[in-house]
Amino acid sequence: MFRKATPTVVRHLRRGAASRARLVATPAAQRISLASSSVLSSAPYLSRFKSTVAAIDPDAVCVPTTNPPFKKILAANRGEIATRINRAGAELGVQTAGIYSYEDRFTQHRYKCDQAFLLNTDVSPVAAYLDINTIVNICKQNNVEAVHPGYGFLSENKNFAQALEKNGITFIGPTVANLEAFGDKTMAREIAIANNVPVVPGSDDAFSTVAEARAYIENPANKCSYPVIVKAAMGGG
Repeated sequence: MFRKATPTVVRHLRRGAASRARLVATPAAQRISLASSSVLSSAPYLSRFKSTVAAIDPDAVCVPTTNPPFKKILAANRGEIATRINRAGAELGVQTAGIYSYEDRFTQHRYKCDQAFLLNTDVSPVAAYLDINTIVNICKQNNVEAVHPGYGFLSENKNFAQALEKNGITFIGPTVANLEAFGDKTMAREIAIANNVPVVPGSDDAFSTVAEARAYIENPANKCSYPVIVKAAMGGG
């Protein structure tokens, strides 16, 4: 079923292994249905699809490719971002896999992919999505070629990227070296300065105690005064 569509809304409905991407275009709520991913690889069908989409809406971009970058990708996340990753996979004609904690067994992202795998039930819901070994094993056992981490969770975890790389699985995101460099915000600042990138005035080093931070602020030579912003030295927040 389709909900009320705004102009040129692309929706993807997943039912088991067969996925169907549908484009809803106004006025007249005209619909184009794509069959399973095997049909998407058909050059004659793809040509007709492009022509029909162009006739309905010249700005529509839901055009599957005949040469997708991967056969199967896994969204190592939950909720809205996992759903968006699955939608992108559908638009590329790529099979998609998802993961979910037991507490998320009824959430939308579980049903928006071709396959969904239950995570470790012996840990908390958050810890389940941070379980690198379980996620990597799911990928290895189910022929996943690439993983998109979304944001948060393991998206900036160099150990996760390394584990995937070690097992021949592509991490869709920064390189391990980039994650290592920019995960440390002090190092990232140093790299920016070395490359003449403007940065916000502040300390060059991280502080371990409140006393260290206070001493830096109160030193006139540092030209820093209240109010100040406290930034975590590690992570993406």
